[in-house]
Amino acid sequence: TGAVTVVSGNDVSLRDTNTMALGASTISGDATLVTGGDITQTGALDANGATSITAGSGNNITLNNSSNDFSGVVSVSSAYDVSLQDANSIELGAWNITGDLTLVVDGTISQSGALDISLDTSLTAGSGNSIDLSNSANDFGNVVTVVSGNDVSLRDANAFEFGASSISGDLSLVTGGDVLQSGALNIDGTTSITAGANDITLNNTGNDFSGGVSVVSGDTIRLTDTNAMTLSGVTASGIIDIATQTGDLTVAGNIESTFNGSTTITLNAGKSESAGTASGGNIIISGSPTITVDSGARAILYTGSISGSSGLTDFIGSGSGNFRYNSDETTANYVISLGTGNNAIYREQPTVTVTASDHAITYDASAYSGGNGVTSSGYQNGDTNAILTGTVSYGGNSQGAENAGTYTITPSNLANGLGYGLSYTSGTLTINKAAITISTSDVSQTYDGTTSANGTAIVTSGSLFGSDSLSGGSFTFDDKNVGTNKTVTTAGVTVNDGNSGNNYAVTYANNTSSTITQKVITISGSSAGNKVYDGNTT
Repeated sequence: TGAVTVVSGNDVSLRDTNTMALGASTISGDATLVTGGDITQTGALDANGATSITAGSGNNITLNNSSNDFSGVVSVSSAYDVSLQDANSIELGAWNITGDLTLVVDGTISQSGALDISLDTSLTAGSGNSIDLSNSANDFGNVVTVVSGNDVSLRDANAFEFGASSISGDLSLVTGGDVLQSGALNIDGTTSITAGANDITLNNTGNDFSGGVSVVSGDTIRLTDTNAMTLSGVTASGIIDIATQTGDLTVAGNIESTFNGSTTITLNAGKSESAGTASGGNIIISGSPTITVDSGARAILYTGSISGSSGLTDFIGSGSGNFRYNSDETTANYVISLGTGNNAIYREQPTVTVTASDHAITYDASAYSGGNGVTSSGYQNGDTNAILTGTVSYGGNSQGAENAGTYTITPSNLANGLGYGLSYTSGTLTINKAAITISTSDVSQTYDGTTSANGTAIVTSGSLFGSDSLSGGSFTFDDKNVGTNKTVTTAGVTVNDGNSGNNYAVTYANNTSSTITQKVITISGSSAGNKVYDGNTT
């Protein structure tokens, strides 16, 4: 019932029908322990050869003294929970335990035999030490947590579930079943996952894949990174759904899904941001990767800003029409459906400015209606004004305007199906004055000793419009004398147009075909004196 201490010995074989407590022991050869109960320790073990432990499937092994040093292969034929600690590196032989494994070392962890762990596994090797448990027959029955380790290589013949893990180097995982997680992963190096035809679901929002991520094979693949993420290559037979919460999602390798569905690949940079928010993360195309979907399927790349999404325009195809805006994975502010192949959806909403064209006309007494067309600008990714729908409407004080002057033409009523914002800029309507020349009709009057003429204003060039008319005016001969083809000047004519004559640009022309006729006079009342005939008439 007391502690068993091996002060020294080469190969040591111990058996106890019940529990066993080991005191501080030094074994220069192999150690074989077989018990019918729990195995514990009260002092450090220094085993230079191979260590083989059999405790029975219902009994625990607790050898967690921090000074233990297992120099040879450590094998556990049977036990329930096993807690093992080594001051240096450790090599595991064949293990078969029905409970949990907790392994803490200050060196590398490797194996030469398969591990069959029914419940949880916790591995602590230190941030500078590697873990290589890549035997193809391994079976980790429940959650595997890497508390610390540098390069980590894990393999499971069946499904595999990560607990919260921190790996300061690269991660390589090969499984024969689904890959899951119950805690966040922090991988400082690269990540490579091979799952065959099985699902990979590593979508904890606390994950941080600092290096490039590669998926060699998998069925449905769901990956999430709390910040920026780089995809070095992904191959799947099912749906691919990969996102960053915040930060860029860089596509640096080929991504392919052979799944025959509608949307088979979804890449989302800045998933925590909402439609209309340009910041938070962008899709970055690095190098010349390809994204391949099955015929009739589509890939959707959700991104933030247009300017920040480096390489995306060329990757999707400028002018392809496969761009949408002001939308995200939950909000579609567009009405034109996505096509097959690769599509990009921006959270940013660009603005197209629709500007009414200026219009210059000449006064004609008609009420103005409509406009002179519009121009537009602000298109992105090779889009053109062909995306605008609806019939433009015109407003502003130009509508119904008649009089000469300047007015605003304000466009409205257009739409688009891609998610652009629309703004409108007014144009200018200019109604120019109508040019007319005013003179007088021919004047024919009798000499009266003045230059005043009895003229009547007429338009000799141009025309009056609508009910506009002339009235008044002053008319003057160039002199008072009798004659034909006399000149009459005209001035001061009133144009009655309802706008104080301001609808017309008036010039005056002389009449050169007027006449002043002689005034007829009768002389009477004169008499002559009498004289004697002298032969003369005077």
